[in-house]
Amino acid sequence: GGGGSSKPKSSKRSAAATTATTENQPEQPSLPRLLTALALGVRAANGLPRPAAGNGHGAASDSEADDGGGGGDDDFAYLMAFPEFASKCHEGRAELSVLLSDVLRSVEEVSPSSADDMMDDGVNGGSVSNGNGNGNDNEQDLGFESPVLWEKAAEACESLLEEVDSYVQSLQDSATATAAASSLASTLESAAARAREKSRSSYGLMMAGIVDMDKPQNTDPGAFATVNNSRTEPFRPRVHPDKPHGVVALAATLRPVPGHGLETRNGDLGSREGAPSKIPDDVVAPDVHYPHQYEQEIHSLPYREWQLAVESDDRLGEHGVGGTLNRLSGRGVPIDKGCWIDTESDLVKLVGRINDPSENVREIAVDLEAHSHRSFGGITCLMQLSLRRRNGANDDNSNSRNASVETASDFLIDTIALRRVMNRHLAAVFADPDIVKVMHGADSDIPWLQRDFGIYVVNLFDTGRAARALPHFSSAGLAYLLGRYAGVEADKKHQLSDWRQRPLPDEMAAYATSDTTYLLDIYDRVKLELQSHPDSDVSVTSVLNDSKKVCLIRYDKEPFRPTGYTTIISSKRNKRKRSTSLDPRHERVLKELYDWRDRTARDLDESLHYVCPNSALVRIATMCPRTVGALQGLVNPCPPLVVRCSDEILRLIKQGISDSAVSKTGPAPSPGRTQPVASSPEKISQLRASASPFAFKPADEGDNKGSADGANEGDLPPRPLDRQNSGMMSPVVGTDALFKQAGWMTPQGDPMEMDGHTSTEDESDSGKKRRQLLSVDKANENYVANKYSRHSLEMGPNAEDGSE
Repeated sequence: GGGGSSKPKSSKRSAAATTATTENQPEQPSLPRLLTALALGVRAANGLPRPAAGNGHGAASDSEADDGGGGGDDDFAYLMAFPEFASKCHEGRAELSVLLSDVLRSVEEVSPSSADDMMDDGVNGGSVSNGNGNGNDNEQDLGFESPVLWEKAAEACESLLEEVDSYVQSLQDSATATAAASSLASTLESAAARAREKSRSSYGLMMAGIVDMDKPQNTDPGAFATVNNSRTEPFRPRVHPDKPHGVVALAATLRPVPGHGLETRNGDLGSREGAPSKIPDDVVAPDVHYPHQYEQEIHSLPYREWQLAVESDDRLGEHGVGGTLNRLSGRGVPIDKGCWIDTESDLVKLVGRINDPSENVREIAVDLEAHSHRSFGGITCLMQLSLRRRNGANDDNSNSRNASVETASDFLIDTIALRRVMNRHLAAVFADPDIVKVMHGADSDIPWLQRDFGIYVVNLFDTGRAARALPHFSSAGLAYLLGRYAGVEADKKHQLSDWRQRPLPDEMAAYATSDTTYLLDIYDRVKLELQSHPDSDVSVTSVLNDSKKVCLIRYDKEPFRPTGYTTIISSKRNKRKRSTSLDPRHERVLKELYDWRDRTARDLDESLHYVCPNSALVRIATMCPRTVGALQGLVNPCPPLVVRCSDEILRLIKQGISDSAVSKTGPAPSPGRTQPVASSPEKISQLRASASPFAFKPADEGDNKGSADGANEGDLPPRPLDRQNSGMMSPVVGTDALFKQAGWMTPQGDPMEMDGHTSTEDESDSGKKRRQLLSVDKANENYVANKYSRHSLEMGPNAEDGSE
């Protein structure tokens, strides 16, 4: 093979080992040299390219790479042999060279002394000039590997840092300058923190806020007994037995209507030119659906005169009728946390205040916070509700979390603790046509109220719809309205926090309260802008009509679409279209896994992403692992339900491959043939793993059993090149297997796990969970090895004395 004709590598470690031996003893092969020769042989046996010295790509030979930095340089040299990788690398080098040139030219403008030094050396903007300093004539570009370019870049950085030190030193000479510097530093730190926060993805923010806690569905199963995620059973609304403020009798609205009704669940908001939304023919959905319980009441709602009236600008004043606007000049973000309600008695008191004629409650501000990661349909965790402040008072005591229900203006209702009684006490308030429910962007809140509490909203004013109607508004978001009217810079970092946690942290409580504290005064201001707008189509009435359409949204369960897996194959990521091409065999496997994920999520009331993320689903379908160990090693971290259902997943993989073979939908890939390599990060990562001379894989117990459920090798696709499946089998027994044979570790006896693999988890220092398949026997918990054992491949006369 290729390894036989290669000169063995010489490394610093092997040189040290040679020095340690006596002169009379022959030099023994060291482990790195043996692995290097073995890796070269594998390359030659599989027809993989081997880079040679002076290949024109800046890659060193194997021996040179090993001397330079070990396996990392050798991997880079190997990858440079692929034209796709080399092309991308050259493009990156060119872009970096241009960037360095621009930076050095900027340094010339900012730092004259540094520029003079560069001109003295004949360097200008990353190029060598003829000595006149203009860098235009007879200019010779510096190579990317040229030490002159990097030396000048380092000098430029040092020059700029020296100027910063000099500037800071000058500021320290006076107290005024020191205060100015502190203010500047604080501003820069704040701006940097906001930039870092915005750069994080929505999913990353959500996962960072997930709390390790028992699911409310498990701690109080009775409250969630009505949750039904079945694909074929319709959603049956849980309405108040008296149907308060109803026009149509309750019995008439509880008769099922033929058809799944998905095309009409969003009402007029989901239609185009009066036509219902188009639903794909292949959806799996119930045969009947239940109508909107208050559809007739919403359509026939007459607007009250007082809700069409608009307060004058003088009456509203600078701070609004409730006194919440423009109160924060120089005081920063408020810390009001609202009055916490988690008992039925307090909820009854609040409803009594709303219905009390002496309170004259005509409007209430409402918002909801929900959680979706550990539930298939989602859970409403918190309701924020605010009333008008009495006499325009803005007393902090009225907003304190310790304020009583009788005196507070802002309330946080624990909808998890009160889930059973929300309908009983609040259904009448939200269906009352004489109370305007002021909400912002209620398109999600309306179906959430129906789903979890059987609450329907009648007479809504959506400030989000009002902001959309006003053409001179630059945004329709609540953050824009808070800044425009209340002088508040909204911080939305808790928008994706885990709202299930109890007790709710004060910072999250203050964030939640701020969503409704200002909303009633903003509502007054927006109505004034609507009335004064010259366009007759922009008015308070038009916004109320649009808000009616929002109220008519009817909640229904998400249907299952068997062909929905095709949307995973071609998805938008990082604002670029990136498609994953699968052959018919792997596509069939993905279809089976897609169906399994949906069934599992519905049965266990988990989100699809918690069961198995899209990226992991595609990876499993592409690699088609054959053993439990290979499956669980594909995804890091491996989702708990993938670990738990490993045998079922392997069975589905086998079934998908078998079905594809019977239908003959496409030829199987030719074994042993090197496929074209794309320059995507995933492929590069796979190549880097497979190119490493240390890419060995310990023996897996599942391999002794053959394929999952007796699958034949001929029915399975060849193993692709990846870190988990392409490593050669090591002659050394794996650590877990060795310890198990010695009785040092014993498998967990969890009946939920398959093949003796368990999913016990322990908490690491970083807060993330790590999967532990075996547990240490109590007799060996405190065992610590005092030295490392020698590798079985490194043999010779010195094997016993510990020398290398």
